[in-house]
Amino acid sequence: MLDASAAQGISTEVVDTVQNLVKRQIDAGHGKEGFAPLIESIKQPA
Repeated sequence: MLDASAAQGISTEVVDTVQNLVKRQIDAGHGKEGFAPLIESIKQPA
């Protein structure tokens, strides 16, 4: 999706940001907990 968007000149900024937040949660061991930890990380950034 990112490659196709970038190839069409569509900004991937929002998707990149969400992807980075998801990766951070997975790396912290919260990969199976859905989006709740992701929302908490936005409310309380590291």
